[in-house]
Amino acid sequence: MFNLRIRSWFVSLTRSILVRYVHPIENGDGIDLCELCRTSLEAPITSLFRLQNVSTKRRDRINSDEEERRRLGYTLKIGFRFAEHGGRPSHKTASIIDDAGKAIATLTYGHGAKIWRINLGWARKKENSPDGFLLDIEQGYWVSENRLKEVEENFEENALGRINRVIPYVEDHKNCLIFEPADDLSNSQIASLEAAVKSAIQTVYQLEESELASEALPDKAQRKVILFYEASEGGAGILKRLIEDASALPFVARCAMEHCHFDPETETDLGAAPSSKENCEAACYNCLMSFSNQPDHPLLDRKSIKEFLGILARAKVRISPKGNSSSKHLEQLLKNTDSNLEREWLRLLERLDMRLPSHAQKLIEKCRTRPDFFYDEYQTAIYIDGPVHEYPNRAERDKIHTECMEDYGYSVIRFRNKENWESVIKQYPHIFGINS
Repeated sequence: MFNLRIRSWFVSLTRSILVRYVHPIENGDGIDLCELCRTSLEAPITSLFRLQNVSTKRRDRINSDEEERRRLGYTLKIGFRFAEHGGRPSHKTASIIDDAGKAIATLTYGHGAKIWRINLGWARKKENSPDGFLLDIEQGYWVSENRLKEVEENFEENALGRINRVIPYVEDHKNCLIFEPADDLSNSQIASLEAAVKSAIQTVYQLEESELASEALPDKAQRKVILFYEASEGGAGILKRLIEDASALPFVARCAMEHCHFDPETETDLGAAPSSKENCEAACYNCLMSFSNQPDHPLLDRKSIKEFLGILARAKVRISPKGNSSSKHLEQLLKNTDSNLEREWLRLLERLDMRLPSHAQKLIEKCRTRPDFFYDEYQTAIYIDGPVHEYPNRAERDKIHTECMEDYGYSVIRFRNKENWESVIKQYPHIFGINS
């Protein structure tokens, strides 16, 4: 057993929004401040018991007991933690920009993030009841509350000593995507948006329902963001595509509108699915409802998210190579540039909604050169060559630098004539992205 401290992680866009970020404690009291937002942590959750090997009994069919269990549900805490590289959380961030240039949401992608699902007990347990479940630690059986009362009444001291109250949890490494609206949406809107987008992703990328999971964070009572993660072993790489391909998320949003019985072109309410004989007022099993989201059925309302899906379908996705938003990253790049020509090149990328470089003026010591810009993920150096680079001595030095870089496995792209910048960018869509 060990403890976890879970903090509501603050991600800034236009305001702070809550997300559950996990800090494991294996020795001592652990840290006091969140590693991401540097604010005070909540009290730790103790007596956690990781479920690894379990056995179950086969049921012949899903009966009313199973459906009742689904309806009642458990009180779950969902948390995540990004994988770390160089001692820092590794994740990508993108802003979703509407037609007016306003950021309407943020996407944060983490590859191989650790996901925790912690079961605090039945959702409808009595007030002030302790969290967790009773476990016979010698025989490995779960013990009902009635059984504990029976043991206490009969003074079975040996049995009583081996029964512990534990909080079971499971953990796994999954690719995850956090969808964070810029404006406050109601619980009904977040629940409806979660169901619509999840269903649309499954349709667009031909996924089984078991391959993609979603959760509202920080909890069901206070829905602020949506966590999507690839539930199947290994992952299909779909969520990464949503943040790197500028056209992917708008296409998913149009599909979500179709699922919600709206024409994605005119946004006209079609009333119901083509095969349905009755109109859908709020939600039905052809749009937002499913067996797995039964507890959310009273909240689901397709009409409450029509406007947001319409804006999302016309929006653009701007990715930042680092954890900051694209606007903050661009601002940092502009500060580190040496010339107006380099700043013009950056502004061109911004105007074309292309992928920004990771660094400006990064020193490559082994070649004694400092490219104007550098893309870490693609190991590509960018040089913005002005008129001075046309002189023979400077051209010869540029050639030596290029050959050295290529010998060490780097790619080199040089931008010379300003009139040809756009055509050069289009030659390398795997680096700069595709203009949507």
